[in-house]
This record gives sequence, structure tokens and C-alpha cells, in this order.
Amino acid sequence: MIDQARFPSSTKRRRGWASVAAALLAMAGCDERRAGTEVGNPEFTMTVSARFAVFDNNQEVDLQDLYMNVLRMKYAGSKDSVTPDSGVCWNRPGGTLANLSDWLSKPLPDTSVRLEPWSHAEIVLRTPDGPVPQANLADFSTGSDPRHAKFYLVRNADTLRALFEVPAGMEIHLLFSQDIVQMWSWGNETWVPFNFDAGQWAGSLDPKGAWTKRQDGMHHPYVLFSPTENAATWSDLKARFPTSFVADTIQVR
Repeated sequence: MIDQARFPSSTKRRRGWASVAAALLAMAGCDERRAGTEVGNPEFTMTVSARFAVFDNNQEVDLQDLYMNVLRMKYAGSKDSVTPDSGVCWNRPGGTLANLSDWLSKPLPDTSVRLEPWSHAEIVLRTPDGPVPQANLADFSTGSDPRHAKFYLVRNADTLRALFEVPAGMEIHLLFSQDIVQMWSWGNETWVPFNFDAGQWAGSLDPKGAWTKRQDGMHHPYVLFSPTENAATWSDLKARFPTSFVADTIQVR
């Protein structure tokens, strides 16, 4: 196992983005904290929902496709709960394929659990397996497959269209502390964030970089980052990929 927990330069930043996400959820209309008298009472339940978000603080990287298999989300009640509960949501063999860049999609069904504060939570993701489709696109704007992350990088008057071959079978564990999971819940709802910082991941690229380029059927140039094409940059993106998810602690297995 490669343990990439507690990156000194990024832990504080991840907490900051979790706070921003919580604030945005509150502005969406969920501003009532769950009542303390309800906590620990088995009569009460809360609805657990997934929320996908891909963002770039500089608004330069537009990540349009990022497919991941959601294997499970584990949680545990806090020590303040009466007989703390623990459990797993979205636990399916092989996981559930989800496009994290599509914030309107609902591949993960809402589920109900006992209403209580959590002490921690862990999201487990896995990159898709299977053969890599040919990256010869008829139209870059409409092409999509689970083994490639598709993004645009726009800086000033320059635009980079790019595909990144996602490494197969990379298992990523996102761990969240009690301070963070407490910000996920309002009333009897808990919104679990699946957040990816596209700017941290690809924002350092130069749209005018001297890469091997391709053309789609519409004569639009694009770049493929893969182990065999533009390999050095692919390796850099691969290294930054797991650490660009938002969590307190990140482990890669």
C-alpha cells in the first residue's frame, strides 16, 4: 500500500475547500442543524445522498468527464451517540460507475440510516478497469469513455483540449474527520461530497506546450496524455491525480 496520508502542504487546503463546499450546500437551502434531542433515538433516521463536484478556483480547467467506481462509503457514529451505529452505504460488488463531473447525475441511490452525528467517514473509489478505447475521436466535444478523463484548459486566448488515460485499478480512500463530517448534515439530511480539484490536478499545464497532438474528425487539435504518448506529462498527472480529491487524508492502494 502507498500511504499518501497527511500531505503537509495540502491538508489545510483540503479542509478549506470542505468548508467552502459546506457553505455552498447551506446556501442551497439546508440551513437547519439536526436537533440534539433526536440524536441516538432509533425512531429517527436521516437520508444520505451523494453530491458530485469538480471545480477549479482559477476557472481555467473544465473537466468534463471523470469516471470512477464508487465501491462504498463507510461511517461510524460519534462517541457522544447512544450505542453508536456504524455502517456502509453504496456497497456493491465491483462498485457503481459514476461520472463525478456530472453534478446532476444520481447513480448512487439515496439511503436511510439512523440519525446521529458521525465520528468519521471513508469514501472508497476505484478507477475503471477494462481495455482502453482508441482515442481517435470524431468530435472531441462529444467523445466520452470511462478510461479517459476529458478536459479543456483555457488560459487567455489559448485553449488546450486533452484526454488523460486514467490508470486502471487505482483504489483511492478518502478519509474525513469528525470536524468535516459534521458539516455534511442539516436537519435529517446528510450530503456526502465527492469533490475533485481540477485546477490542482491540471492547472499547471501550459496550453501552448510542445506535446504530440492529434486532430479529431472536426479538425480540432487535442492532446492525449497516456503511458505511450506525452508520457512524461501523463506521469505527472497520474501522480497528482489521487491527491487532487478533497479529503482530510488520502490513501492509495
